[in-house]
Amino acid sequence: RARAIYGSRIFRLQGKSAADFLEEKNAFTLFISGAFRSADVKPTAKALTKLASDITKAAEKGDGATANSKLKDFLTIAKIEKELDTVDGGNFNPKQRRNAGAPPTAEVEAQMGSLKYALYDAAKK
Repeated sequence: RARAIYGSRIFRLQGKSAADFLEEKNAFTLFISGAFRSADVKPTAKALTKLASDITKAAEKGDGATANSKLKDFLTIAKIEKELDTVDGGNFNPKQRRNAGAPPTAEVEAQMGSLKYALYDAAKK
């Protein structure tokens, strides 16, 4: 869940300004604490925490280039390769209009048939 939600937010920071990094600095902490919480991945979590700190420090100085460079290292170590929260049929799409604890998205979409657009948008486009 943390990988899908916060990993996607971090992935979208590529090429952004230092101010954007500062707005999303909590996403790094939430990602690391959620996706790397077991003892067997502690060294990875430690390395990611150091990189997240370096990214935040660079962004506070207004150095977007360094922040983006460190972000590439962060994405590589964390194995974040794409956005996972906007995948059709995924359970973590923030545009979905559904209740938490509802059946999986694929089941809901199958039941909705031709009206499955309503899960994501109020009106058909």
